[in-house]
Amino acid sequence: MNYGSFIIKILEKPLQTAFNDEIYVIKFMGQYPTIATKKFETKVKIAIWRSSLDDLSTYFFVNDYIIIEGYISFRDTDFNKKNSMNIKQIEISAFRVYPFLF
Repeated sequence: MNYGSFIIKILEKPLQTAFNDEIYVIKFMGQYPTIATKKFETKVKIAIWRSSLDDLSTYFFVNDYIIIEGYISFRDTDFNKKNSMNIKQIEISAFRVYPFLF
């Protein structure tokens, strides 16, 4: 099953877009927090739907941590299309957003 809860650090300012002026979504890049020192960073593309839009744009900023619930998927990157490589971009379609305070 690909539904889960994730702790994400916001890396860029969330941008709101609309489809057909009816369906709104906020997209931004996030990162999984690392517990131990690693040589790689796991960056993910986040798309937040539904009623969480107002809360996200009002209360959450760059470098804040959030807990999101949603579906995880893997997408081809633009780099793959140009160079015929098999590198995937992680994308999470989130439906619920909560603050993470520590």
